[in-house]
Amino acid sequence: MQKEIFCIDPALNNPEMGSYELLCKLSKLPMSYHLPALEGVGSLQTRQRKVSIAAVIILGSYASVHDYYIWQEEFRLWLEAQIYKFIPCLGICYAHQLIAKIFAGEVSYLNKDKSKYKGVRKTFVVKGSPLYGFVYDGMLAYSHSECVSKCPLGMRPLLFSK
Repeated sequence: MQKEIFCIDPALNNPEMGSYELLCKLSKLPMSYHLPALEGVGSLQTRQRKVSIAAVIILGSYASVHDYYIWQEEFRLWLEAQIYKFIPCLGICYAHQLIAKIFAGEVSYLNKDKSKYKGVRKTFVVKGSPLYGFVYDGMLAYSHSECVSKCPLGMRPLLFSK
């Protein structure tokens, strides 16, 4: 069965097609694109019956893990199943918060008024992490109002920003 990377975009309004296209150019494996917030998890389930999932990349979203949209619960259940099959998962922004919640971590608002922080920040790879020496330290654009305030038991950050 063909191996494929599932790129999941939990966009509420504006899909991140540019990010997907860049990932496709960088990937050595074929990729498929899924929009669970706009189309439900059906495309994930259908594609999964046709290919073997090599990895899952989940992009950011304007949704919050504190929202309780129907699609979020369906997607969480699908993602948990992949995690427990030991399929590698990369969660960016919203998705890393969702993964933290799946493993009983805590996600908190940065401000009482839930306002967003926006800008560019210097990021660093933690020495000793599997990414060290592979990913370089650099600038990263950000826009968020929440953070993982308590890492799940047994997990540790691989990257951080100041």
